Amino acid sequence: MRMHSLRLRKILRDLWSDKARTALVALSIAAGIFALSLTLRTQAMLSTNMLDAYAAISPADVTLTIDGFDEQFVRAIRTMPGLRAVDGSSHLDVRIRIGSEWRSMILKAVPDFDSMQVNRLVSVAGEWPPPKRTVLLERSYLDVVGARFGEPLLIETPHGRQFQLGLSGAAHDLTAVSGRLGSPIIFGYISLDTAEWLGLSDQMNNLQIVIGDHRFDPAHVQRVVDDVQKRTEDAGHQVLNTHIRAPDEPELYGIIASMLDVLRALGTLSLGLSAFLVINTISGLLVRQVPQIGVLKAIGAPRSVIVLMYLGGVLVLALLALLAALPLADVGARALTLQLAGLFNYDIQNFAVPPYVIGLEIVAGLILPLVAGLYPVLAGTRVTVRQAISGIRNEQFGTSAIDRLLGQWRSAAITQRYALRNMMRRKGRLALTLTALAIGGAIAIAVLSVRASLFTTLDQAEGYWQQDVTIVFEQFQRSDQIIQQALHVPGVALVDSQPATLGIRQRPNGDDAEQPTALFGVQPDSSLLQPTLVAGRWLTPQDSNAVVVNVGFLKREPDVAVGDTVTMKIDERTSRWVVVGVVTAQLYNYRASAPDQAILYANRTPLLEAIRAVGSTNRLLIVTTQHDPGFQNQVGHALDAQFTAAGLQAIVQTRTTTRERVASLISAIVVLLLVMVCLFVVVAGLSLMGAMSLNVLDRTKEIGVLRAIGSSSTIVVWIVLMEGVYTSILSWMLAAMLAVPFSKIISDNIGWSLMNWPLEYRFPPTAVLSWLAIVVVLAIIASYLPAISAARLSVRDVLAHE
Repeated sequence: MRMHSLRLRKILRDLWSDKARTALVALSIAAGIFALSLTLRTQAMLSTNMLDAYAAISPADVTLTIDGFDEQFVRAIRTMPGLRAVDGSSHLDVRIRIGSEWRSMILKAVPDFDSMQVNRLVSVAGEWPPPKRTVLLERSYLDVVGARFGEPLLIETPHGRQFQLGLSGAAHDLTAVSGRLGSPIIFGYISLDTAEWLGLSDQMNNLQIVIGDHRFDPAHVQRVVDDVQKRTEDAGHQVLNTHIRAPDEPELYGIIASMLDVLRALGTLSLGLSAFLVINTISGLLVRQVPQIGVLKAIGAPRSVIVLMYLGGVLVLALLALLAALPLADVGARALTLQLAGLFNYDIQNFAVPPYVIGLEIVAGLILPLVAGLYPVLAGTRVTVRQAISGIRNEQFGTSAIDRLLGQWRSAAITQRYALRNMMRRKGRLALTLTALAIGGAIAIAVLSVRASLFTTLDQAEGYWQQDVTIVFEQFQRSDQIIQQALHVPGVALVDSQPATLGIRQRPNGDDAEQPTALFGVQPDSSLLQPTLVAGRWLTPQDSNAVVVNVGFLKREPDVAVGDTVTMKIDERTSRWVVVGVVTAQLYNYRASAPDQAILYANRTPLLEAIRAVGSTNRLLIVTTQHDPGFQNQVGHALDAQFTAAGLQAIVQTRTTTRERVASLISAIVVLLLVMVCLFVVVAGLSLMGAMSLNVLDRTKEIGVLRAIGSSSTIVVWIVLMEGVYTSILSWMLAAMLAVPFSKIISDNIGWSLMNWPLEYRFPPTAVLSWLAIVVVLAIIASYLPAISAARLSVRDVLAHE
């Protein structure tokens, strides 16, 4: 028992005798634990709260669009077996005036707000339920609309009639895409009485169903859906569309989960980097304690006991790091979770961390430092009693080719040569320091590269469409008439027709696809459309039944390949198309908010023939005489006024505003990655500071000799700073090489999660140069404290140093 007490006292005394080194190692481990814990806790809290909140609203597993039904029909469907809940509502497409422009709006008309069983709404503020002739807005769109409660909102129905609806309150709808992500569609909620007052049908058109048992069995869900469709048709109703969702998976959850997985991987890597400082520091400690190890062995201490003693010191450091890191990580994770939840329109009700996360933190925080310290401890305690007491060292500077080369280099100043030679003294320590700095730098450069790739991909997606203004009409209009009206507007240089509609793929087994696909009717040789082809070919003017699909379509329909025939159901009419090519995602959608919408491109005339709308269109592409944002807005307002005066409903979107909406999601991803860059910078700085402190400690007597022969404190500081800068420049070279594969891997991963295809890869030279500036400044800061500490030592103290 007394022996254990002595070992503990020695461990604590060694740690306390050099408090700066102890704090440095503990901080390094803490930084790694903080990075890992931050990502683990954020992922756990965000996922738990999102999934719990989404499940609480009883989200629909199946939504059927039906041609008008009443509450009696809903009650009849509720009696069917295999259904847990059934609700009916109306989804109405209208326009809302915001400032000087019209925006698309979906009004959900609900029979009874207090008895909703499916896709429940939650009252946030104002009156509940909304009185007649008023509307509730989804809360994330309040800032977009910019109106206060009680103020009127100008709504225009598909019939061209305009109404003033009072804004009576706000609701929280987790089935709607968050307005903070730049969705072009605004969501509002009214009663059926209000819908009737607007001149719209007082019947419902959406049937929402929650499956009972076996919700996660696709075959069972399909059987239930078939039964409901048959019951609907037997009742004399027509099913226009069927949408089956993944059970309990919120909108855009796949993108969120993929991003958090990337952050977790980076956090794990950050913890791994902190292990390099542990190896460096324990190695330096054991070099100083070689005589003590020799004495311990001389008095009979087994090597295993010595190993355990020093590993005990590492364990104490890891415990200190855990105590420091976990509270900070919890605060940081809460702040990051709140930020992300707000972006995706979720509330965080529970900050509890699952036990498995705490277990992973403790295991990673304790086991990894022990594993990292094992090698230097085993290597350091391998010394014999004779070597330890005599002071014989196996490592001798000047024997390697690099050492001899440095010895022959005479052109540089003596302080520079001395700094370079000092850097090469401990090659093992240098290798570990360079590894930590290089990997941290490579990740930092990679994140800057990913940022450039994201915005390059946005530019590429924007390049699909070369128009300055897009006009989307509520109904198909005569093409020649509306084109002539657009050409009469000053500032319009070119007008092209590009109709679009929604369709459902009918699969070979007779089932319908779960989600609708957008079909665009294009002119293959149009200068306004420049797609990025990844397989097959683009359309030709001679194609009559050919389509090109995007990668979003292949994600949802993985059985489709180039050369296959797909059957599309559009307004209950079916048509067959041959897939001739595949293009990347475009990020601009038709009546959808998801960035990975499934899209088909067909020649304009065959598509119009398939939907029986020859000579008509519902989309115009406008090229203006000037292309700056201000002029686009000016022409857009004039076009809006032109068509409004003609009694036509249209949504006018400029190229600039559309880009800004898409860029909001990309900016959120970039912010998350930059948070991780900051953590890598901290770990890299601590690693370099630790290495420089050990180097100064090893050469304490040399510094005393330099001072004794007349070297000033400034020269000593300058030598240490140059050594740190040289180390940082060497690590920068390695980081630049590693950053290329790292950035490609991260870029591809984010691209697949966001848009089902790798990002348009960019490796900007500015990212490499930016890291050079950062790492040099980091080196100066990290080397300054050890340099000042060395310069303050008196000649008497350093010559007496052991």
